[in-house]
Amino acid sequence: MTVNITRPVIVTDADRRAEPNETQMKVQAQMKEAAEVTRLRKLDTRGKIILGGAVLDFIERGSPTARKLFDEIVSEMPRNADATTIRQIRKFWGV
Repeated sequence: MTVNITRPVIVTDADRRAEPNETQMKVQAQMKEAAEVTRLRKLDTRGKIILGGAVLDFIERGSPTARKLFDEIVSEMPRNADATTIRQIRKFWGV
């Protein structure tokens, strides 16, 4: 069995000052795009958590509209496993 050992890349000051080549610019663009996709996914998730918390808060305050919305959301969930989970933990939420 052979093991390939690579030498470390030495980056000089001249390398740092040089204009990026086409491949480097593509990689930088892909990294920026990936970072933006990640940022938007986190924002989406945060929004869903906040919205769900607000609905639960309204239910705690006795809002019949929020209660009806919650029940409708649970009954219309496309994944049965998700609906089952919500039904199991709803007692902890006071719903």
